[in-house]
Amino acid sequence: MQILQLTPEQMREGMEKITKAQDEELKAGLPIEKYDAFVAMQKKGLQKTKKEKKREKKRKKKKNRRLT
Repeated sequence: MQILQLTPEQMREGMEKITKAQDEELKAGLPIEKYDAFVAMQKKGLQKTKKEKKREKKRKKKKNRRLT
């Protein structure tokens, strides 16, 4: 799209079309849980999602240690 040297408005419209098409493909190809997780990851960012999973893993380990 940058090669075409479109106006900012045309670029935005083009990007919206691409994003919408990708979103529809993901919805069709993924189970609902995985799609929701993917959308959440996009909103939060990959690093933050990884950090939260790591924290959750640590919490589970601590909880298991207490129980035994």
